[in-house]
Amino acid sequence: MNVSNLSNLFQQNSIFHQGRPLGQKLGQPPISDTLHRLSQNFLTAQEQGQDLRKRFDTLELSAEAVGSKADSALSEMPREILEVYLNQYKVAANLSHQNEAALMEYRDQLSAFDQTIQEYQDMLDGKAALPQQMKMEDVSMLLERTRAAREQFLQEGAKELNRRGSEEPDLTDRARQTVLGDLDDGHDLRWSIDASAKDIYGEIDRALAFTQKVTSMCREGASRIVAELKRRGQADQPYHQLRFDEQDSTVERTSMFQDIYEDIWNTLR
Repeated sequence: MNVSNLSNLFQQNSIFHQGRPLGQKLGQPPISDTLHRLSQNFLTAQEQGQDLRKRFDTLELSAEAVGSKADSALSEMPREILEVYLNQYKVAANLSHQNEAALMEYRDQLSAFDQTIQEYQDMLDGKAALPQQMKMEDVSMLLERTRAAREQFLQEGAKELNRRGSEEPDLTDRARQTVLGDLDDGHDLRWSIDASAKDIYGEIDRALAFTQKVTSMCREGASRIVAELKRRGQADQPYHQLRFDEQDSTVERTSMFQDIYEDIWNTLR
């Protein structure tokens, strides 16, 4: 199932329909209010995050950053080795970009939880009207469950992200040094999220900036290898064509948090 967030998962299972969510009749109308708010707040978070996405998406690494030493090293490499390196860089770039998408989804879903929690708190504080056919006890119950679901997503989502972040891109030292030259600082390319951080959004942004740098670096490496193959007149295979932007806009990805969303549904209901 291709989903991008918690509410989409629920929609796929007809949770918002007054029919048969997960094969059963909807027995708790108040919960549908929570799911609707999460859905709307997730979309709002995505829209508000456009500037953040653009800031990361426009981070580029110039080919001029590497001197003639790297170019010379590439020119001396056999085609077979260059193609092995090309595969490494393309795979690493794709995986790193998937990590970016997961971090943004994590950020937007947390924002949706926080906004929904604030809305319920405002109702309890008398700053906002109650939804129709709901009592204060209903709102109090929904607030408690939404907070629990948020904490569950915070912790389990960070655990899943850290599992991915602990897997450094499969680039050999030789591939990094030969292709990237001075652009490669030799630093560890692994990353993690501290779920206990006081500013969790700042923590996510830090990881996002790092993964974007890794993605750009890997795409840069792939581009340089293809440029060398073209210079030789050997870029004659379909996989020599690099269309990262086109791939980003067309590839449908399954959420890394799919199982977590399933568990959270049980928490909410």
